[in-house]
Amino acid sequence: MAVGGCAFSSDDVVVKSPTDRRSYRFIQLTNGLCALLVHDPEIYSDEPSGNREHDNTEDKDEDEDEEEEEGEEEDSEEEEEEEEGSGEEEEGDGEEENEDVNELKGSVQKKAAAALCVGMGSFADPYEAQGLAHFLEHMLFMGSTDFPDENEYDSFLSKHGGSSNAYTETEHTCYHFEVKREFLKGALTRFAQFFISPLVKADAMEREVLAVDSEFNQVLQSDSCRLQQLQCYTSAPGHPFNRFFWGNKKSLADAMEKGNSLRDILLNLYHDNYYGGSMKLVVIGGETLDVLESWVLELFSKVKKGLLVKPERGLDIPIWKPGKLYWLEAVKDVHILELSWTLPSLQKDYLKKAEDYLAHLLGHEGRGSLHFFLKARGWAT
Repeated sequence: MAVGGCAFSSDDVVVKSPTDRRSYRFIQLTNGLCALLVHDPEIYSDEPSGNREHDNTEDKDEDEDEEEEEGEEEDSEEEEEEEEGSGEEEEGDGEEENEDVNELKGSVQKKAAAALCVGMGSFADPYEAQGLAHFLEHMLFMGSTDFPDENEYDSFLSKHGGSSNAYTETEHTCYHFEVKREFLKGALTRFAQFFISPLVKADAMEREVLAVDSEFNQVLQSDSCRLQQLQCYTSAPGHPFNRFFWGNKKSLADAMEKGNSLRDILLNLYHDNYYGGSMKLVVIGGETLDVLESWVLELFSKVKKGLLVKPERGLDIPIWKPGKLYWLEAVKDVHILELSWTLPSLQKDYLKKAEDYLAHLLGHEGRGSLHFFLKARGWAT
């Protein structure tokens, strides 16, 4: 039973293409979390959706099922050989092509999926623990109060043909997964706990600091990542862009060396920013919109309410001092010229797509274009 309720619901928010067979519903929970529910008729369940709502039980019988499957595989080997032989005999009947088409259709099965975006990213990193938002993203995978096993979420998804990932940007962090259609409820149950009661255990933190450090070391030889960090380093002090977004062992350990508790700083970042009003959720499955809505209400109503409207963080200071030229020695044999300039925030005017017009003018390659001019002089390829 849902703990909270639905503050707003509409089936008319999404403007659909005439060929779009999916149906949509936008809801806002009383805790401020907004969710877009998508019913895709091509993602259908073999069983009625009600039979799969409580799919924790399938793990209990999984070992028995695997043993039965092994026995069935052995018993069916001879049958498969006979079928292969009979297929060769029927090559001229035109049936083999139909069989291949049917097999292809059966093997391609659309999966259910979900993604949740939190309106906080690396701009929120405290100076004493840079890379903290990225580190927090890692820690939410390390178990929750209801599912304390660190591998529970990933294990559940891998057992049921799914996968997951996450990424941290400057102003948002996104978590997403996909799974076989009939296990969507179980995956959502585990996923929701990321945003309700993560454990953030000390021993897991030590391992994930090394994981973050490993990711940093993997991109040390990437020219694009080196260039990005140069842009951050040369930005104006006091601007949120003036951060080390990746984070590594040193940047996170420095906080502890200064007498701070990394766990306390991490939890403060989580509690200050991970609340319903800063979250957007999308769920797509084969169940009806009513079923998907009941699941979201049941599982995500426990998310902390917090602020319903995220405060705007306007900045008057420029990112860089104008007229600066920096040279960066490349790792690979490349020659790159990158020009950067700042634009006013386009968040409220995104429908006007001003940046797309600029990109089209700069990227156009026809006669009379900037690209045509530079290429004629051997300055561009």
